[in-house]
Amino acid sequence: MTSLERIPDHSGTHTSRPMTLPLLLVLFPIPAWAHPGSGDAAGLLHGLLHPLTGPDHLLVALGVGLLAWLLNDRARWAIPASFVTVMTLSTLVTALRFAPTLIEAGIGLSVLGTGLLLTRSKPAPQVIVWALVVLFAVFHGQAHGSEMPANASGLLYGLGLMLTTSALLGTGALAGYTLTHLAGTRSPALMRAGGLMLSVSGALMLVTTLAL
Repeated sequence: MTSLERIPDHSGTHTSRPMTLPLLLVLFPIPAWAHPGSGDAAGLLHGLLHPLTGPDHLLVALGVGLLAWLLNDRARWAIPASFVTVMTLSTLVTALRFAPTLIEAGIGLSVLGTGLLLTRSKPAPQVIVWALVVLFAVFHGQAHGSEMPANASGLLYGLGLMLTTSALLGTGALAGYTLTHLAGTRSPALMRAGGLMLSVSGALMLVTTLAL
């Protein structure tokens, strides 16, 4: 069974300070929500912009991309591909009016879970990471599908969601590459800082949802 790779320490020193995922996470307001339950959910443009309008989908996609970079071999592309595929299928099924349950709680759990995986000092087994990522994709697909009309405009909206989500996953993987190759001995600390920010964001989302 393949596990998450440990980020190697590098003895060389680097003076550059790349923009990394932990720094980006600080910029997002936690109380904002990407799934308020109303608003435009039709057309390609709305689909492209929707994942960027709130922290839940944005943070999970970046975090999953970062996790994928730390995995061995084909998992680096297969896990992001699985996330997009399962999310898309879940979106379509929900758009056909199969009633989802506990959407917002699942969204909060997905952000929290992704963060906890990144904060671990001991690598998690790959099969566990894969299973959780697929589950998180189901939650996010349900959230998108509950807003999307079951018509041609809705299909364009779904296509936009797919494209932007793929771009965010790639951005997360790029952040992982930056941490691994440019941050040197600071890599593990920066990785855990990013995971901590995700965990705090997810916990606040979950508490807010349960308090409503």
